[in-house]
Amino acid sequence: MQEVWLREKINQDLIIYTSGNGTAVVKATATARQKYSLQVADMSGRTLWTQQGHAQAGNNTFPLPAAHLAAGIYLVRLQLNEQTVVGKLAVR
Repeated sequence: MQEVWLREKINQDLIIYTSGNGTAVVKATATARQKYSLQVADMSGRTLWTQQGHAQAGNNTFPLPAAHLAAGIYLVRLQLNEQTVVGKLAVR
């Protein structure tokens, strides 16, 4: 299992990992219920997938449709209100 941790001073953690069966998961912690936007982009910045909704206070889990992505490195961008955290996802 490959894992990437990013810690920011915006009261949230972002964890991106693959489960080995072609799926990827983003886990994020929010301090309160708030709107979010989750995006997957290629390294040129082209957005390939977007999901929006409301994150609950506490731990949140968002599945990513990684099975259809070609091998490569992708940027995963999570925006909660005015704050953005970016991590990398490697697809092999």
